[in-house]
Amino acid sequence: LSLEERTDYTESINPAVFVSVHVNSCNSETPKGIETHYYHDNSLELADCVHRNLICRVNNTANRGLLKSRFYVINHTTVPAILVEIGFISNDAERAELVTPQRQQATAEGIAEGIIEFIKRIK
Repeated sequence: LSLEERTDYTESINPAVFVSVHVNSCNSETPKGIETHYYHDNSLELADCVHRNLICRVNNTANRGLLKSRFYVINHTTVPAILVEIGFISNDAERAELVTPQRQQATAEGIAEGIIEFIKRIK
């Protein structure tokens, strides 16, 4: 789906949250870590919940923090929306970790626990 189709679909089903999961990359092999992007103010608390839980679950990586960014999918979605970069594929060591079942499980649990925490807060 195109970015516009993703946001159109999200708007049509009106979910509680929108979470877009990505693997980061850059020209340098040095950067590593998790970062969480949000755009609208209504998404900051979701970003914080998910990011904190990810950092608690995933070991051996850097905390690159929360970033206010204008990525299309989080800028054009009205429900709380975040984009999570779960690590750097351009970093050899982190790429090797990203494909392990342990890292994938820790990442999934961190994201899920963050969403659950956020949902409990808004109810």
